[in-house]
This record gives sequence, C-alpha cells and structure tokens, in this order.
Amino acid sequence: MILFNETEHKFGGERMKSDRNREIPVKIERSLWGISAGRCEFEGCNCFLGINPITMETGNYGEKAHIEAVSKGGARYREVMDVEELNSTDNLMLMCAKCHKTIDDNPEIYPVVRLREMKKSHENRVYWLTEYDNVQQSYMVGYFANIKNYQPEFDNVQFCKALVSDKKIPSERYINLIGSSNMPFSDGTKEFYFVQEKAIEQGVERVIKQCIHENENISIFALAPIPLLIKLGEKISDIANISVFQCHRKEDKWSWDRDNKDIVNFIIQMPEQVNQKRVAINISLSADIIDSRVKHTVGEISTYKITIENPNRLFVTNKGIIDDYIKAFRNCMETIKNDNPEIKEVLVFPAMPNSLAIRTGMDYMPKCDPTLIIYDQVEQSKDFIETITIGGK
Repeated sequence: MILFNETEHKFGGERMKSDRNREIPVKIERSLWGISAGRCEFEGCNCFLGINPITMETGNYGEKAHIEAVSKGGARYREVMDVEELNSTDNLMLMCAKCHKTIDDNPEIYPVVRLREMKKSHENRVYWLTEYDNVQQSYMVGYFANIKNYQPEFDNVQFCKALVSDKKIPSERYINLIGSSNMPFSDGTKEFYFVQEKAIEQGVERVIKQCIHENENISIFALAPIPLLIKLGEKISDIANISVFQCHRKEDKWSWDRDNKDIVNFIIQMPEQVNQKRVAINISLSADIIDSRVKHTVGEISTYKITIENPNRLFVTNKGIIDDYIKAFRNCMETIKNDNPEIKEVLVFPAMPNSLAIRTGMDYMPKCDPTLIIYDQVEQSKDFIETITIGGK
C-alpha cells in the first residue's frame, strides 16, 4: 500500500512530489448515493438531493464531502492517508452545498468523530427503513381550526416523519387538508361551529370518500376545538382503515415513540343518582373539570366522569393508550344506558387530547347510543356553551 502526503519523499531512488488524488471513482459515488438514499447526511437536514428545491428540476445536486480533507490545511486533514482510504465511502458524506460549507467552515464544531456519528445514524436509518418490502402506504389527511385565537401551525415534514415512526410511508408527498384554519371569527360562537361543521362534512366527502381507494390506509392529523374533533371522528367512523395521530410537545411533535410502553389507568366515577332521562359525561383528561362547572351550565344533572389520576396534556405517549381510553369510553356509555334505560341524550363536557377526541367520535354508535350534545368552554367567561350534536337524526 503506497502512502501519500503533501511532502517530498523518495521512491525507487528518485525524489518525487505527489498530490492526493481528488478524483472519486464512479462506483464509489454511486455507492454513496445508494447508502444515503440521495439525501443530505448532515444531522437535521435530510433534504433530497435529486431535485432542485427552487426550480424542482431533477438532477444531481449532491456534494461529496470529505470527512478528513484531501488537501493540507483543509478541514480535519490527516497527513498520512492512502488514496483508497481518502476517497472511500467511509470517508465521504453526501451533502447539500449549504451543509458541506457549514462543516468545512467550522471544523472545531464538526470534528471527525461527530461527522462519523452523523453518517452512521443516517445510513442506519436508510437501511432499516428500506429493509421491509411490506411497509404500508398511507394517505395523509389534515384538519386544523382556530383554537381560541390560536391558529395551529403544521409542517408536512413532521407528518411524513410521523408515518415513518408508525412503519408507514406517505401515498403522496403532501398532506390533504379538510376545510381551512383561516376563519374570520374564532371559536366560542355558534357561527364558528356551524361553519366548521359544514366544512368537515364537505371536506370528508371531497377529500376522503371521493378520492381514496377502498381499504387504503388513512392517517389523520388534526388540531381544533374538541367538539369539532369529535365531529370529525363521527364523520369518518364508517371508514375501516384509519390511523389517528397525537400531537406531542416535543421536537417530532406527531411521531410515536416506538419504545414507549406507558400504561394509563382510566377511572370512571359514578353519579349518586341513576335512572335519569338526562345525564352528563365529564371527560377530565387534559384538565380537571369540576362538577360544579357542569351544574352551573346545565343545572342539577346526574354526571358520570372519565378521568385519570393526574389530568394533563402529555399522557398519550403510545397508541395503546388510545385503545385503553376507548375501552373506558365504551364502558361508560354502556353503563349509562344500563343505569338509565330511558336516556335520550347525554351532555358531554370534554377536556381531552386531540387523538382521543377523534376516536370518541369514531367509536360513537349512532344506532344504539343516545344523542351526544357536545359543550365547549368560552375563553372569555370560562363558561361552557352548547356546540355540536352527534347522532339523534
């Protein structure tokens, strides 16, 4: 093996000077594109390098970045390296121009060890994501509406990452939106709920039922006032293959943590009186709704309560928790019907995470459950108002 450096050395009795060879063999370049999946290997970038992000033209927009530099004075230069090692896939990372410049301008921040960790992490992810040939494709659908005066933000990249975390891949590159979050008025008014309810009905018909093939998986991403999420769930309840995602308060805000095995104990609290024609369900999961607030809104009423030991917004950490909640919800509904045989309607006061609200609507049984009248809190007064009715038609 012949070692090269930038100094003069003797070879066969003859003094000669050799520059390191910058030319990367075609087979090495192809291998680099393959193991990186054509994406920038810089941690947190991952941009696809086969398309110009501005013109959207296809081409080769990747740069072959040396972890240890070719030339003396270059970033992370090591004096003694043979040409084969220098231009091997082990010493190369596929990068976009911006990230390539970043690592070479800041070698003290991006030393060899850190770049090799980035490379290993990226290429391992590519390998395992492409290991399986039966990964399910999913059609992404989103619904977002103003919550108080807050307009939910959403990022298509986050939705795609969430699908990958659930061992799925997007059927299309971009999410399909139901309705519009840009409304001239916020929640807390009957006009808002009326307009949004119609948007959900029309959007489900237009975006889902007319465009998606039978049995294709649908992934739902939604943030909106809880009554609207319950309504959305009710409108898609007859679609068999649906996955509902939870918005988390972390960097990958829609992705499930595959390693999370948390278990949540749902508690059903019973009222003192039964055999009533009118009852309420107090769903205190994200926050605790005290019974006096329910009575302040609708008067004396027999109230069932679904809660957890410490109500909070962060407890839905895995899909099993959603399933356990649905078991509790169905158990509560059946108990209400058994306790109150003449029941016609149930008033629902919900404080719950978005995924559980959607599943509540999906698991409502219109043929045998009483009508649900959903209430929501008015921010200005902290009172509840009647919003949307589920069933009863």
